[in-house]
Amino acid sequence: MNTELSWEKDTFSRNYTLFDSQKLCGYLKRDFLSQSANGEINGELYSFKTSGFIKKNTIVYDGLTGKSLTVINYDELRSRAILSVGDKVLYFKFDSLLQNSWHLSGTGGEYIAYSSSSNKGYINSTTDDSLLLLSGLLVADYFRKSQRDVFIFMMLVACVIIVFTILF
Repeated sequence: MNTELSWEKDTFSRNYTLFDSQKLCGYLKRDFLSQSANGEINGELYSFKTSGFIKKNTIVYDGLTGKSLTVINYDELRSRAILSVGDKVLYFKFDSLLQNSWHLSGTGGEYIAYSSSSNKGYINSTTDDSLLLLSGLLVADYFRKSQRDVFIFMMLVACVIIVFTILF
């Protein structure tokens, strides 16, 4: 079944709002300080918990029962991820250097294409699996946040070096 959704996100917000034919159908909300998120799409609730330091992963739980549904393993150096859902394996990959398009492709023929421009975007999918639709959005957000954090850290280090150079 083909699925077409759109999403919006305010500039400094951690929240995505999803629409089906301009009708609200879900959301994805990232927590501010923790590496957790919650989402809903078409009435199905999910909870995302990211852990690890060097080798990070996200465990996705059913929002109602708390049952573990899938694990997302990240490859930070190549900005890729692997989702294992039962006997299915899906691969996340950015399609452009600007990270404004990406996709999930699965061993079972699943293909979900995502695109974005500024603070909104589209999802075109060969499946209506709500878990997969939200997971692709979460993974892209994870990589963008990681890159933003590295940039901020590098800027802080540069500022400290400049200050120490001036003072000493």
